[in-house]
Parts: sequence; structure tokens; C-alpha cells
Amino acid sequence: MKTAFRTPLHALLLLSGLAASTLLQAADAPGGKLVVYTSQAPEIAQQTIDAFKAAYPAVEVEWTRNGTTQLMNVLRTEMMSGQVKPDVLLVADAINLGALKKEGQLYSYPAAPVSHLKPAYYDVDKTFFGTKIIATVIAYNTQRAKPVSSWKALAVEENRGQIAVPSPPLFRCGAL
Repeated sequence: MKTAFRTPLHALLLLSGLAASTLLQAADAPGGKLVVYTSQAPEIAQQTIDAFKAAYPAVEVEWTRNGTTQLMNVLRTEMMSGQVKPDVLLVADAINLGALKKEGQLYSYPAAPVSHLKPAYYDVDKTFFGTKIIATVIAYNTQRAKPVSSWKALAVEENRGQIAVPSPPLFRCGAL
């Protein structure tokens, strides 16, 4: 392990603001290097890292930003080579986190401080945790399409070839 954190997930909790608010005594403060892969926008990623560094100044943070698909491709390649670099994976796609969990690639953090969170915002086994809510909406051209009231309503034959989705994994997981 590269850092003084108990698990990479513990570091994720600290980054996402889910950890306890009190700082450790200076003598007990974590040190070392923390490697983060994130799909956050660069300015938000920098804010996240800055907030972490303010709480844990002895930890050197190295971060890489790219889209979730690109980061997952890099991570998968690293996993195949046995040279996984990130301690923390901060991406917007829970589908990928679920797949990593199923493959046994994530640590569980049973003692995670989640009493203030709704259970829907974190994995039941506490292997990954939501950091923000991203709204996904249905938008349509009022000149060419009829409104729908659900995602399932989009799956009718008359809509075949007329729908665009920004995240292809939604189709693979059966969400559409």
C-alpha cells in the first residue's frame, strides 16, 4: 500500500467529505503518496484535491483526469499487467464500480461513517460511495417527438433509431 490509509477506499471517503471532520494529531497524520484517477472536470478535481491537501498536508497527491471510459481502459490495462496505480477511483459511473466490486477489485470499508447518508447513496457492502447526485433527464424535440413519462416509454418501436444516450453502459446494464 502506498499511503498510510487503511484502504484506498478510506482515502476516497476522505476526498469525498464522508470522513469524520476532526483532523488527526500532527504526529499521527497520514503521509506518503496518494494516486487519484478522476473523471471530474479539472477545476472541480483541483478543488477536491485542494480540500484534501488542506486536511492532510503531509500527503502528496498525484492525480490524473480523463473521461470515465478512458480511465477504465487504463485501469483495466493496469489490472491485466498487475501494475495498478490509483489508490482512489473517483468516477461518475456506478456501473463500472459495480463491475469492479463483482470482480473483487474494491476494498470494503465496513466502518465507513455513513449514518448521515441515505443507504441508496452507497453500496450495501460499503465498497463504493456516491459523492454527488447527477441528474439524467429525458429531452425531446417538441417539433418531432411526443413527450414520454419514463425511460421505459422510450423503448417503443416508433422510437427505434431516434434516441441518443451519453453513456452507452446504460444500455448494457439494462437501464434502457
